[in-house]
Amino acid sequence: MKKIKIIQIAALFASVLLATGCAEEFTPVAPPSGSTITQIASTNTEFNILTAALTKTGLANTLGNNNSGNFTVFAPTDAAFVSYFNSLGGTFATLDEAGVLSWINTTLSVASSPTLATLNSILLYHIVTSKISSAELSGAYVTVGGTSRVSISKSDASLLINANRTGQNVAGNGGRTVTLDVDASNGVIHSIDKVLIPVSTANIWASALLNFSVNYGVSPPAVTVYGTVLRRPSATAPINLSDPAALAPTDAVGTNYNLLSMAIAKAELATVIIPIAAPFPDFTVFAPTDAAFLSYLGVATEAAARDALNALTPSALATIIGYHIVRGRVLSTDLSNSQVVTTLSSGNTFSIGINGSTVTLVDKGPAVTDPTVTLANILTNAGVIHQISGVLRLQ
Repeated sequence: MKKIKIIQIAALFASVLLATGCAEEFTPVAPPSGSTITQIASTNTEFNILTAALTKTGLANTLGNNNSGNFTVFAPTDAAFVSYFNSLGGTFATLDEAGVLSWINTTLSVASSPTLATLNSILLYHIVTSKISSAELSGAYVTVGGTSRVSISKSDASLLINANRTGQNVAGNGGRTVTLDVDASNGVIHSIDKVLIPVSTANIWASALLNFSVNYGVSPPAVTVYGTVLRRPSATAPINLSDPAALAPTDAVGTNYNLLSMAIAKAELATVIIPIAAPFPDFTVFAPTDAAFLSYLGVATEAAARDALNALTPSALATIIGYHIVRGRVLSTDLSNSQVVTTLSSGNTFSIGINGSTVTLVDKGPAVTDPTVTLANILTNAGVIHQISGVLRLQ
């Protein structure tokens, strides 16, 4: 019996070898041809500072290795880096390219200011872990550094990168592409004219302007506005904004949107726009200030406005507030004259009117009440806020 089994196994092994010999031979994949991103940067006279920064942080090894995957790099030029460092002031204010290079090569460390970790996070904010051509970038966002989102808009033959941040701080102004689609063996480079500063705010609801959150650990989920939990008379009753223990009608420091935040909570929209599952979806909010709500409601104080909002049913308030919220991120650079914008309010729309630098939201109400955008493009990692001068009207 053992002899028969040995013969059978030998015969089977021989048949496998024979079949393998008849099969097509394995052909190894040819390595990528051309230069890596690091090699291209190191030989381009516009990227001297970028190359030094990548080398000092160790990112040059990753971007110089064909086995590390493909990448898209929004590459600030030397002039962009000099402008960034100059904006830091102090000893950086007068540095030229040679001075910046010297500081990176000799002074940058874990203890310097800015630190090595800071520069590393800034560089990561310019890197996408896949290859994306300029044709695939327009009118969207890309994820950089693993978690952060960078906004993309089309502008003639170039792209605007976080251009919506203009005016928020000098160093953080959005960039415009200088050269597009420089192909590398492990990705692509798009050079830009500014150093991008990472956006740290997770989403618009966690920003200093619309500051509220949802606790899904209780039933029904609890909504917190500016640090205070809004109360429900019972588990099935709507939030009571007039409960003295709920929320004092005063502005938090640096904010002017607590009425809007309370209205979102009362309208039962908080769980819609902050779902329990991550990542957070993008929303655009055209945000009326507290003063705009006072005018809309015809009252003189925020306490009276709060009570007026509280008197509305959640569904009625959802129709009004939903008229100010749009799915996805719509930057000012994405708006065009006569453009129709669809909102969360049962498909209700408003249109855009652009006259020079003035952007008007043409709603369904009287023309004399059409609000304008007074502060555009307050960016977060999951959406954008545009401050407007009035409450949008449905009639």
